[in-house]
Amino acid sequence: MADVASLDRQVAAALRRVGLSGNDSLIVLGVSGGSDSSALLYSLHRLQEAHQLRLHVAHLNHNFRGDEADEDARFSEDLANELNLPFTVVKQDPTQYRKDRSISSFEQLAREMRYVFMSKVADELGAAAVAVGHTADDQAETVLQHVLRGSGLHGLQGMTESAPWPWPMGYPNLRIFRPLLGVTKADTIAYCRELGRNFRDDSGNYLPRFTRNRVRHQLMPLLVNEFNPRVREALGRLARTAASDLDFIEGEVSRLWPELATVTDDAVRFDISRLTALHPALQRMVLRRGYSELTGDTRRLRESHLNAMADLISDAATVGTV
Repeated sequence: MADVASLDRQVAAALRRVGLSGNDSLIVLGVSGGSDSSALLYSLHRLQEAHQLRLHVAHLNHNFRGDEADEDARFSEDLANELNLPFTVVKQDPTQYRKDRSISSFEQLAREMRYVFMSKVADELGAAAVAVGHTADDQAETVLQHVLRGSGLHGLQGMTESAPWPWPMGYPNLRIFRPLLGVTKADTIAYCRELGRNFRDDSGNYLPRFTRNRVRHQLMPLLVNEFNPRVREALGRLARTAASDLDFIEGEVSRLWPELATVTDDAVRFDISRLTALHPALQRMVLRRGYSELTGDTRRLRESHLNAMADLISDAATVGTV
């Protein structure tokens, strides 16, 4: 169990690793009011002076849980005021957003709304990063969900400590920052309690209709109790291994890309003979990059899609380009 000093050291080390320490970086903190984001806020506030940080609190009220959601928003605003931090708290009606985006999944809707909101706040302020309170528990659940889907390395790597802003596109200078990936949920609760700080508990995190909640409250306890009491750590190791392998393969793709692909405004053309000569793992990554070059968004691209594209490439091998 991490104490206050231990968690602060982990956050400080993460700040240094990703280059946000000591250069007057402006960080937007996505705060829900729960123990994870609250612990991150408290920690960054404690580290603010030593690491020359500027902090801005951001909270989106999805308007999904009525009075409870309003109380979360008030808590986040009061917390920012108490810590003397600037803040942006917005209440947004999800109905029109759902209609415009044709989204059926509540989980996807909520996630997209949060990311659109945080990217806009960060862009308006000229922030270097958006910090979110994802923990080791969240990482394990994310990786496990990708295992269940049969994902490739991009899914199995889970979440990374720092990465270019994932979505929506158009924010090339913005990064997402996750300094708590080495910290557990129990650690964040203990941290808040040791500081004598309150936090909120989102009742939506217990509703079994959401896949993430079933993984968290049903599948993960089963795996811990019946198969591996340290399954969360095992899934974390899997994520790190996948990330390392992916880093190597993407480096190879970048090295080979100029001789494999020609990119225009509306197409990516591949040299078929060179592409089909590659190992299948490299083929799929090259195709993924081509898709990314065209669309700028790979969130809904699945491993099955890449395999289908590779099959088409194999069938077209006699043509020369595709």
